[in-house]
Amino acid sequence: MALVLETKLANVCILIVQKAEEDVEELSRILLPHGVTLRVAGSGIEALVNMREELPTMVIADEEMPMMDGHELCSHMKGSVEMADIPIILSSDSIEADHLKSAFEAGATDYIVKPFNEAELVARFNAALKLLYEKELRKKRELELIRISEELLRSNQKLKEASLVDGLTGVPNRRYFNDTFILEWKRCSRSNTCLAAVMIDIDYFKLVNDTYGHQHGDQCLKQVAEKLSDQLHRPSDFLARYGGEEFVALLPDTDLKGATIVAENMRRSIEALAIEHISSKVMPIVTISAGVSAIHPLKDEPPDLILNQADSMLYKAKEKGRNQVQSKAVSDNCIGKDI
Repeated sequence: MALVLETKLANVCILIVQKAEEDVEELSRILLPHGVTLRVAGSGIEALVNMREELPTMVIADEEMPMMDGHELCSHMKGSVEMADIPIILSSDSIEADHLKSAFEAGATDYIVKPFNEAELVARFNAALKLLYEKELRKKRELELIRISEELLRSNQKLKEASLVDGLTGVPNRRYFNDTFILEWKRCSRSNTCLAAVMIDIDYFKLVNDTYGHQHGDQCLKQVAEKLSDQLHRPSDFLARYGGEEFVALLPDTDLKGATIVAENMRRSIEALAIEHISSKVMPIVTISAGVSAIHPLKDEPPDLILNQADSMLYKAKEKGRNQVQSKAVSDNCIGKDI
């Protein structure tokens, strides 16, 4: 009955490292009919040179060779990142237990005694190849798990980012604003600097939806959010959608004067868009009203002081006719010059 080399590995290449020509011939006679590729080296050093050119699937090496024996070859291969996983079967004329022990201590995968028994040799090769296949399969699974884990991390990051961004306008949402606001409040408190806030409302926005439809209203919100964001030039400044047609800008290290200038630039930029709004009671275009406040945060003060003040100023801007900016500082030392 013909012997079959059982392997799921493609293109099996076996490097035969034997000092005796007759051993090379015998191994070739047994293995070549099974569809493997054979390469030959006459010593351990020659084998290493051979493997640097192209790694084999497996090595069968003589235990006793000049200059570098099989044990030294095993040790060298196991100490190499590229060669560490290549199975090595040591062949020997000895059946002594200490030879077997030292072979496995050097890193040999298996041990076979000469003269070669064909059935035993193929069985040992099959076992080594099966072990290699399972190891490679495990590596592939580990790599796949790493890939899946990385994809999950990216997906979770995207979900986290999505949960902090307003889906319509693309600017941070109120949840993100609340978290960042507390961090900036504490930072400005530690650094002894002012924190400013600008509350913004689109004038008569409900009438935009009533007159032109919600789709047009959504487009209007996007345009307004983009234009408002364009007026913030420092990395620490940011705009968030606070709710409905209301936005809020947070300006760290900014006094009332500076924040009022930013708010006025915002108001003018929206007016310059000239988005039609025939139902507005201010102008036949979309406009905004803004309330500004600034505070020198103190540990004992509630953070909502500045937001309440900015909201109060926004209400005042609406009372005075809209399309304007009203401002008032919570802390006198954050007013700024000429305010």
